[in-house]
Amino acid sequence: MNFRPPRQQRESNKGILIQVVIKNTPAFYADILNGDVVLKIGNIELFDVKTTQDAIAEYAGKEVQIEIWQNGNNINKNVKFNP
Repeated sequence: MNFRPPRQQRESNKGILIQVVIKNTPAFYADILNGDVVLKIGNIELFDVKTTQDAIAEYAGKEVQIEIWQNGNNINKNVKFNP
């Protein structure tokens, strides 16, 4: 088990750490888990809250592919954001 923070484990400052997933949200239905790191929404790389908010606004109401780091692996999932 690795107890280093996710950015140190990945050796990268990119991505947003998921700390809470609320039931019946797009993240919940996409099986995004606490501790996952969202790297990209569509073609937008995430670095901070601002880039995350901008990406969510860009894809509001649309289904988009996101890239996440989960259990040490980069994987892609489709998520439909609320309008």
